[in-house]
Amino acid sequence: MDNEKLIQGYLFDVLNYFKKKSDAKISVFTEKNKKFQEYINQYYRYYNDYKSTISNDFYAAINEYRNSSSKFNLNQDIDFQLLINTDNMTLHITIDIHIFFRLYKMKHYTEKQLNNIEDIISYDNKDGIVWYRGQTNTNWQLVPSFFRNAKNSFLWSWSEIYKDYNSKPSKVSLINKLNEVDIDTASFPYKTAAFIQHSIGYSPLIDFTRSPEVAISFALSNGSSMVNYYGDDACVFVLELNGYKILSDLNEIDNVMSSSKTQVFRKSELIINLLSNQMWLDLMIGKISSTIHLINRPTNDRMMFQKGTFILYDNVIIIGDEVFMSYNKISFIGRHLTKYNIDVKSKEKLYEKLMIKYPQYHQRYLLDPYLYLGEPDK
Repeated sequence: MDNEKLIQGYLFDVLNYFKKKSDAKISVFTEKNKKFQEYINQYYRYYNDYKSTISNDFYAAINEYRNSSSKFNLNQDIDFQLLINTDNMTLHITIDIHIFFRLYKMKHYTEKQLNNIEDIISYDNKDGIVWYRGQTNTNWQLVPSFFRNAKNSFLWSWSEIYKDYNSKPSKVSLINKLNEVDIDTASFPYKTAAFIQHSIGYSPLIDFTRSPEVAISFALSNGSSMVNYYGDDACVFVLELNGYKILSDLNEIDNVMSSSKTQVFRKSELIINLLSNQMWLDLMIGKISSTIHLINRPTNDRMMFQKGTFILYDNVIIIGDEVFMSYNKISFIGRHLTKYNIDVKSKEKLYEKLMIKYPQYHQRYLLDPYLYLGEPDK
């Protein structure tokens, strides 16, 4: 018994480490829960169905934690299979380690500190295709505006999004307004979503740009109140896209818009609902893979001036304000995405440097390019 308690103590350390790393807002259960035995029985069924994957994740988590902590000296030769079959709590911890370790791997990407705007701009001198996104607050995750602050867990497809557009926001008849200006919303999902994204910011699309200068400008300032946006650390996301298909044909874009699916879980969703979710299971066993569709089809003059692009998630899980993608040793975002954090104390000086060298990327021009085109040359 003492040995079991010692092992469980070590495993709790591993679990808490990957809980923090994943930052997944999932609600776990304890022995005090009235449904504890029901949930444990479901854990046993889950373990028996996916034993190999769970075991691989478990030992990978143990090894990664061992390499990060000098205090961890658990004997790897311990027969965990025997413990799991005889002890509910060890099973409980093992499954939770598997889930939070996997969630960590599904969202992890490289982060660096940005001290010079040329560190971003220099990407344009490299071979290959690179897209960028600037954000005035580094805490904002790459969650499409449509899926933020979800109150309920739901599997979203375009047909469900379109129904939502027809019903809310209640004070803005989005579909009616677009139909009035001859945009056939029923036939053209991309144009519909793109116009809504750039009017009220409420779509499954996420704005990127082919210009590092544009991304830096959006990270360091804001057209409505630049002073207020010097109050938070900022960031620039760099997405390297060598070898990936970029969609520009409208029919192809409409097809991926119509077929893409995103599983959204509300913040603090029960862990038991995650492990019984079909997309989670399909991603875990490799039946489906997460995809980021890359769209380069400007829909308006402002988007053209900003060298704007979009990304669209497909077979992706969103939990609260975090995005999780399938992985095979490493996820798509782990392989291709780098986040450059910008300290709040350096934002103003970096913006001044950007404006001296690239005045055309001032916010007033990015939001209304005709102002720049109409001004006399200096």
